[in-house]
Parts: sequence; C-alpha cells; structure tokens
Amino acid sequence: GSHYAEVVDPSSFAQIFPSTSVPQVHIAQALATMRVLGEAIRNGWVRSCHDLSEGGLVVAAAEMSLAGLTGLTLNIDRLGVKGSSGLGHDASTLVKLFSESPSRFLVEITPEQLGSFEKHMRLSGIKEVTYVGAVTHTSRFVVQDGSDELIQLSIDELQEAWKGGRV
Repeated sequence: GSHYAEVVDPSSFAQIFPSTSVPQVHIAQALATMRVLGEAIRNGWVRSCHDLSEGGLVVAAAEMSLAGLTGLTLNIDRLGVKGSSGLGHDASTLVKLFSESPSRFLVEITPEQLGSFEKHMRLSGIKEVTYVGAVTHTSRFVVQDGSDELIQLSIDELQEAWKGGRV
C-alpha cells in the first residue's frame, strides 16, 4: 500500500513523532484488501503476515524475524512516499520505516507461491504490491535504503533491543 506523509507538519522535524493527526481510513479499500489477503491465506499462498498498524514496516519486520528466529533483509528503496513532508530525505526514510498507514501488511510468501499470490492480488484489484525483502538463512536483521545500510543487527541483538536492553 501507499505511504502518506500527509500527517506530518513540515514546520519542524520534531513534528514527525508524535503526530496528533492520523491517516484517513478508506473503509471500502481496507475491507477489500483484507478480504483478498484472507483468500490468499486460505489458499496457502501466505507463509506469514503482519499488519503495519503499530510501528510500521520496520517494527512488523522485526516482530516477524523474532517470531521465526530467522534472518531478514529488507530494502525500502522501492517504496514511494506520497505527498511531501517537506523535511527532506531523512524524513521520507522515517515515513517508509515507521508509517502506520491503515490496511498495509508485510506478507511472507515462499518463492514457489509468489506467482500465484501476485496473480491473485492483481486479478482482485490490489495494485500496490511491492517486493521489499527476503527471509535469509543468516542470523542477521538488515534494513537498507538502496545501498545505504540503515540497520544491521544479529537476531540476539534484535531480541535484546526488543526487550529494552541496549544494542
């Protein structure tokens, strides 16, 4: 789905977090997305799925990585940011990582099921499906924006950070 910078007041960087505005929920679109995704899950095309409603993409990815104790490489460079926060590159990166726009999901699909999943989504009218990463056989949680490495943690470090320790 889309990332909206519309809730950010461009008057200062500090306005990014916390914001008193919330993204508008498009009920019909949200319901349609959830129904289509539910069908994909029932058809066995989805290995795991997490909503982005609490913490956005990077938090959902971290929770999925921790749940399976698997490595994960995420690259956010293909994600567009609709609207402009007026705060430059760093702000758009934060929006990509932490946007809690309604009805967005991080979905894990096996390579064997990817074609069926993509076809189902497309034929069901879901136009915005973006490949952002892969589960790896390493014990590393890596987040990149193009060639820029934003986060690289071992799963142990990620668990420690999640529990409130220092990394």
